[in-house]
Amino acid sequence: MYASDFYLNAHGNWLSTLLNAKQPAGSYEPNGGSLLHAFQASYFYTDWATAATACQFGRNGGPVLYLNRAGTTGAGLVFQWSSAQDTVGSVTINGSSVTYNTTSDGRLKPKREDFDPRDWLMETKVIKHNWLHEPDVWGYGVIAQDEVERFPQAIQVGEGELSQRGQKDENGEPLFTPWSADYSKYVAPLLRAWQLDRTELLARIEALEAKVG
Repeated sequence: MYASDFYLNAHGNWLSTLLNAKQPAGSYEPNGGSLLHAFQASYFYTDWATAATACQFGRNGGPVLYLNRAGTTGAGLVFQWSSAQDTVGSVTINGSSVTYNTTSDGRLKPKREDFDPRDWLMETKVIKHNWLHEPDVWGYGVIAQDEVERFPQAIQVGEGELSQRGQKDENGEPLFTPWSADYSKYVAPLLRAWQLDRTELLARIEALEAKVG
């Protein structure tokens, strides 16, 4: 028996009947396939078919979800996200590290343009802040509401009012969802800004050296 409330370990063919049987907490080792492949809302609780969340895990103490991929030679796929026909992201591991992947296939980028992000990057306000629910915990970041017009690709718009935290509508959906920022989206603009600054700086240095002779 494992410390986790519900443990799955795959070695062969995916055993969907295991979850359809709504087994109690314990340790189960189906004979393979993706551990959570084609997870259906009714697998654990009959009322999940109409619930806001298709699959939910929760426990006190220890990992909420423990994933162990057998074999560590080369890159091992742990998670994969798809939209329509295409894979849009994945998580892979090897014996030493985790890699978080997002689609960047050139064949899926038919229109390509250069850009200069330096002006709007300089206008981006980065602050030090604490958190409402943890006032002694400090972090660094942006205010999502302030950046949605400047960089909408990095911002997930929230819903509801702060006073509605913890409340749900008749369908079980939360009334309040906080605004979010995906800081990984800033990497490409920052990289391009660095490239442009370096190119201009080197050109100025070369010009000055030419004058000095």
